[in-house]
Amino acid sequence: MRNKWLIIISVIIIVGGIFWGLFSFSSYQNPPIANYKECVARGYEILESFPQQCRSPKGEIFTEDIGNALEKANLIRLSSPSPNQSINTSPFVIEGEALGNWFFEGSFQVDIVSSEGNAIYGGIAEADGEWMTEEFVPFSATIGLETEFKGGANLVLHRENPSGDPELNESLIVPIWIDIPVENMDIKIYFGKYTDSSDTDPCNIVYPVTRSVVRTSIKERDAIKELLKGPNEEESANGFFTSLPSNVNLNSINIVNDEIEVDFSANLEEGVGGSCRVTAIRSQITETLKQFPFVSRVIISINGHTEDILQP
Repeated sequence: MRNKWLIIISVIIIVGGIFWGLFSFSSYQNPPIANYKECVARGYEILESFPQQCRSPKGEIFTEDIGNALEKANLIRLSSPSPNQSINTSPFVIEGEALGNWFFEGSFQVDIVSSEGNAIYGGIAEADGEWMTEEFVPFSATIGLETEFKGGANLVLHRENPSGDPELNESLIVPIWIDIPVENMDIKIYFGKYTDSSDTDPCNIVYPVTRSVVRTSIKERDAIKELLKGPNEEESANGFFTSLPSNVNLNSINIVNDEIEVDFSANLEEGVGGSCRVTAIRSQITETLKQFPFVSRVIISINGHTEDILQP
């Protein structure tokens, strides 16, 4: 009798283990759905609604996160990109319409921040028409993203509020997904170089080194940023040196037709003495920018000033 009960208990344990294993495997294969994206990814039914909704076989309804687009629709409407759109090219265009009082002087601030709140982009959207009206006004902005960031982010369109009244603060927040492929490009940076004839070479003689950097939409700026870093260890070992002082910052770079205006912080000329070094500094900057075929003239400024700078 005792053996009989042992057999029955063993069978119950084995059968229970089988059922538990099947249940666990099923749960592993089909874990609970947490949000709209997961529901869509499973291929479940998408309902005709706005915001879109997805229904699981259990009847669960998951609603797409579109930020506060519905809440702000009476003030501003974004037509492109759409909520949760994947951004995989740069630059890209945002378009929509907003009431005239969303603008100030025909523009408003546009930011992109990561889901964790880190800044990715800051720029300006412009009214495509007369903005001093109580009606909706079309707007657009071209956004060049120069980041290796990938993942969820928020596109934030801020209402301009020159009065500073906190009650007038408004923002449209739309979730997007950033997935821009990262590509590298080669650029040339010009330095001085110790050679057998360097003591007698003219001061404007500089030599190129090639660096591979992440491709962005403003390669001229990237080249200057690399120049300001100075030679790396390998380049220094090969005799390259820079005449630029350390800790110089690039304030801005503007391209007008075939000219480039490049503005630096004040320490570009700190501790710089002698006409030869000044000439070398100008040559490094100019030749680095003239590698780009469209550039015929480089204008160097310091904190906006072009006169009486980089004097011997």
